[in-house]
Parts: sequence; structure tokens; C-alpha cells
Amino acid sequence: MGIEHVPGQLPAFSGATKSGNLVVTSGVVSDTVISQPGAEFSFEAEATEVVNRLRAILAEAGSSMSQVMRVDAYLSDAAFAADWNEAFVQAWGEPRPARCTTVTNFAIPGVRIELSVIAATE
Repeated sequence: MGIEHVPGQLPAFSGATKSGNLVVTSGVVSDTVISQPGAEFSFEAEATEVVNRLRAILAEAGSSMSQVMRVDAYLSDAAFAADWNEAFVQAWGEPRPARCTTVTNFAIPGVRIELSVIAATE
């Protein structure tokens, strides 16, 4: 069983790796934060952009949001936790995947949320 790669947002990051019926994504951040450093927009808009980018990566890997088993979320500030909880509920229906949320610093300036997931293929 080989490993397939889905292109990512930056050359240094694979979007996802796939082996058998398992998909593991790299961390996904806002395309706007990468392409327009210093752009100002709400955390909610950033989270929506990240979820939509993640959805596209999963689709390219042959999976979907409904196949996600685990979500790892990284936030730049604990103050965004309530907004992230709301975005999570909007992005994933019942039953929701397992999840972990961590507050951390980012290598890319301006990033407030990064998501990575483990998913099955359909």
C-alpha cells in the first residue's frame, strides 16, 4: 500500500497524505493570511476560510468533512475558544469528530487558527 500526497498551501507542506482509507492533513491556515500579510478580518471569517480550505483538501484526497475522525485545532489566543467552538459546531454535524484544541504561537505572523485532521475515505 503506497502513500499518496495532496498538494498543500505552501511548497514546504503537503496538503494531506493518504494511505489506504486513511487521510492525514497537514496544518491548514487562512490563504488570506499567507497571501496578504497584515490583512484585517475577523476571527470568524478566518476560521470559515480555514474550514473551507480543509474541506477542499479532503475532497481532493477522496474524503469529506463527514468522514473526519479527529480535529486538532491550534489557536493563537484562548480568547478565540468560544468562537472556535461555534465554528466547529457549524462545520461538523452530528456525530462530531473527536477534537483537541491547543493555544500556541505560530511561525506565520497573523495566523490565529490552524486545523489538522485525520479522516477516512468514502
